[in-house]
Amino acid sequence: MELFTETFVSYAGNILPWFAVGTIVAYVIDRSVDIRVIRPFLGKVSLPNILVAKLVGMASPLSIMSALPITGELIRLGAQPLMLFGFLLAERAYDLQSFFIISDLFGLKIAVLNAAVILVSLVVTTWSFRKEKFKFIPHPTRENGDFWRAQGKTLLVVLIGIAVGAILRVVIPLTGLGLAMTSQIGGVITSLVVGFGLYFGTILGNYPVARALADLGMTPAGTMIFLSVSPIFNLVVIMLFLSVVRTKYVLKMIGVYALVSLFLSLLVSVFH
Repeated sequence: MELFTETFVSYAGNILPWFAVGTIVAYVIDRSVDIRVIRPFLGKVSLPNILVAKLVGMASPLSIMSALPITGELIRLGAQPLMLFGFLLAERAYDLQSFFIISDLFGLKIAVLNAAVILVSLVVTTWSFRKEKFKFIPHPTRENGDFWRAQGKTLLVVLIGIAVGAILRVVIPLTGLGLAMTSQIGGVITSLVVGFGLYFGTILGNYPVARALADLGMTPAGTMIFLSVSPIFNLVVIMLFLSVVRTKYVLKMIGVYALVSLFLSLLVSVFH
């Protein structure tokens, strides 16, 4: 119980401040954001726009926590729903500091391959849904005072995701997976299971865990999968997106991303 409490508090400490910031920004963004800033790379679904949106999202030092509550405002200002969701996925999957940290932990080659796997996976995923009528969960109008009620529902979903993630972290002890992850299949399974259950708020928290798993004997394929797949294929991340995006779109897009990034991770692990 003590470990669960510590984990829950840790997760909440990473998530809830960003949630609060995003809620405040959602209230005032229409006064500070020009629609012309949104339209160039989020207003139309095209391959060049998708690529630019992914690169901008991956380079952004911000967290999706501050962006989730303002999705309704961004769509109202001209963002295309699919492009916006793809942008948020990119923000979650990679960070400006990611390349430098991974280079220090695993070497330049792994850092380049990891960035390439994530970028290609994000582009392929978004492009594959270009004909879908993508929808975010409607937000009530703020004039009626329902804005804060909607944020309360979002907060409830976030807290549920944090609790379930904390339970998984207690139930799946890393030390018990030591032998399994040294084999090829065991490494793949371990990286997927651990990556699905662990959440640190920012993606940067994944990297020291990946280094620890590698030091404990995880295969190169398992390590690459943990670095590339788990940033998106994660329980808390899924729960966060479910608070603003319709369920079928979240599950389909994250499922496609997981499959594409898993395949590419296995492929580059064979040749590097």
